[in-house]
Amino acid sequence: MVTQNVKRLEQVLSRAFKELNRSYLLGIDEKSLYNGEAKAQFIEEMEKSITKLKDNGHSSLAAEPSECKFCYQNASALSFHHPETGKFIIQYVIHQKEEYMFCIEECKNKIFPEQDNGLPF
Repeated sequence: MVTQNVKRLEQVLSRAFKELNRSYLLGIDEKSLYNGEAKAQFIEEMEKSITKLKDNGHSSLAAEPSECKFCYQNASALSFHHPETGKFIIQYVIHQKEEYMFCIEECKNKIFPEQDNGLPF
């Protein structure tokens, strides 16, 4: 079930990765835990991902709602693609464990070979 809190996290994460700008992450809830970490530590981890994307030559990404078909099948997911070619770049899964506990993970599953749509899942 996708809650209002998850929808808000989707919006923040989507904007941060579309523009590759960590400042959007400052809008997440202060009292929640993200991957078992406080807000500041979670933002540091996300900043590493954003920096890596920039270092690989990306200046922005396109975002699409997606789904997790493996670990968090009832979770929300966002896929990010190259804005011009549509090539898949990265996917994040957002799962609410408890009221103030969220799991936000990069999906690295590559169980199936890349599909016709370019996605590895």
